[in-house]
Amino acid sequence: MEGWLDWLVVESEENALEAIVYGAQSLQYSAIHSGGIVQFDIRIYKDTDTVTAAAIPNTNTGQVDPGTSANACKYEAGTSPVPLTSGTTPLGKAYVEFSVQIDYTTPSAPTFESPGGSDLGCFFTSDDAATGQFSFYVRGLASLTGTSGTDREYLVKSFTSDSVNVVVEGSLIFQGPPVLSQTAAPVTTYNFRMTVVDSPTKADQTSMDLGETAQLKFTMTISPYEFNVRQYTLEIHDSLPPEKVFKGEIARLRSFENQRPPYDAKNPYLAPVKVNRELHKSGDRSCMHIEFDISGSKIRYEAGDHVAVYPVNDRETVEAIGKRLNVDLDTVFTLTNVDEEASKKHPFPNPCTYRTALLHYLDITHCPRTHVLRELAEYAEEEKDKEFLLKLTSPTPEGKSLYGDWVLKSHRTILHILEDLKSLMPPIDHICELLPRLQARYYSISSSPKEHPTSISITAVVVQYETKTGRTIKGVATNWMATMKPENGAKFTVPIYVRKSQFRLPFKTSMPVLMIGPGTGLAPFRGFLQERHFLKTEDKPVGDTILYFGCRKQAEDFIYEDELREYENNGTLTKMHLAFSRDQGEKVYVQHLLKKNAEETWKLLEAGGHLYVCGDARNMARDVHDTLTYIIQECGGMDTARAADYIKKLQNKGRYSCDVWS
Repeated sequence: MEGWLDWLVVESEENALEAIVYGAQSLQYSAIHSGGIVQFDIRIYKDTDTVTAAAIPNTNTGQVDPGTSANACKYEAGTSPVPLTSGTTPLGKAYVEFSVQIDYTTPSAPTFESPGGSDLGCFFTSDDAATGQFSFYVRGLASLTGTSGTDREYLVKSFTSDSVNVVVEGSLIFQGPPVLSQTAAPVTTYNFRMTVVDSPTKADQTSMDLGETAQLKFTMTISPYEFNVRQYTLEIHDSLPPEKVFKGEIARLRSFENQRPPYDAKNPYLAPVKVNRELHKSGDRSCMHIEFDISGSKIRYEAGDHVAVYPVNDRETVEAIGKRLNVDLDTVFTLTNVDEEASKKHPFPNPCTYRTALLHYLDITHCPRTHVLRELAEYAEEEKDKEFLLKLTSPTPEGKSLYGDWVLKSHRTILHILEDLKSLMPPIDHICELLPRLQARYYSISSSPKEHPTSISITAVVVQYETKTGRTIKGVATNWMATMKPENGAKFTVPIYVRKSQFRLPFKTSMPVLMIGPGTGLAPFRGFLQERHFLKTEDKPVGDTILYFGCRKQAEDFIYEDELREYENNGTLTKMHLAFSRDQGEKVYVQHLLKKNAEETWKLLEAGGHLYVCGDARNMARDVHDTLTYIIQECGGMDTARAADYIKKLQNKGRYSCDVWS
């Protein structure tokens, strides 16, 4: 745990124990893991005018003994005690005094301090880094009230200057204002138990002239995600000049208006779309060939590199979120980290409008993670919706199963969850704080700068499918780019930058290569073929070039067929093995053809050839790897261990390369 703790006090307001922790600084539960325990031993004294240092029990053995000092003290680990003014006049009728013990689950000791300037109490610690146990003692002004809730009990009765009423046992949801932030740990519930004693009996209380006294004791097990805590503060701007508002720029304000190289992840180039044509010949699926114009940008690339595309979310979905939450999406706002020393001041470029945030900066199409849903549960106006979300996000087997079925398998996005849980009304700024950033999409470049130095091509299938709830899920980037048809004078630009890759043709052009790329896995090999063709026209020695390509049906989704046939005819492609999985009764895939041509593959490898695989990692790439192992064993006469070692040597020498995705 790290951070500053200014003071702790139970506020005198309804549901006080829902906001027991207050402070001027951020207290981060960044290192508490599941199983961490926080214990509070609380005593409440009423009708006091002052509390002196001598009245404070010595709970910090071996560190500071406030009973021997004329003044109360605060203690910072590793330094001397700092006195506080004795005889501080309380602001009300009761003081809360309690100690905290944390069973810490990491070996490093945290730091807890009470900065000066507060007249609400003193703070002592004793720590033992060897055992990971830390104790704290705090006093502060307070009175307690509370209400009951369905399925959990809070501090039901009240404490006043006249009486202390018995409270009930049950569970407590522990919440606070934006002074706590958490980073990681599974959510766990904790039990709450409180008892009231009419008069304390401990010896250290006998010297206190308090009149009637009462003692409260309870224990809580706390996990960071129990805290519905804001990491960022919200500021609304009513009259900010438009030139000071982000409109989708990745890092630098107005960088899309004033473009200047070099272009990278924080400074993408707005590339005009030169070509956007359909590659599929028929069927209900779509595959796009898109060319970006990079003339004058000074962008350089090689065949095999990737191009990153910063997409924009679906506008209808964004408008639907705004309508569901009843907010003006043109509101300009800023979210600022409550931790002034944090390296990340804003969750995304600020200030901007809610519409810009939802369109450009936030991932609104993936399924929300459990910690996001648990935070949002507190905004359910109906108890049944809140209980459902808390159950769904619990770490129990039942909770994990429910999350998997209701969220993941049904692919419910944040909009779908808001639509299905009608009483859920979170503030849009908290959603903006919780949702992850919208990430760039990477595509294998399907061109070579040898033939196309001023353009970059990509090959992408438009992603669209229906979920079990009957909703349609659309791929963010592909559906956005699908609308960009540069026809009839229409102009479109896409923010891009090039990411270098190790997926390269051999330095010696005379080396043979074998390329396996079904579907859009053909993309980088189109660039390789352009490069090999260019070298042949330059009368350079070019080794054998063998391609394995597969798709569903030859007449439907055999992309770039005319180009590949031409490469066959002019000798750029030495051989092309085609697998059309649905053109016959029995499905045939590229790995089947590879196994059928085992001798050809083995001879190419033994001749120093390079093997490349691009496409689906989940099935195809794994099956190709297994087939390659079989070929090496059968043709090379090796056992499993020797075959694995052979493949490892190929990989280490850069002769077996994969560019795959799942």
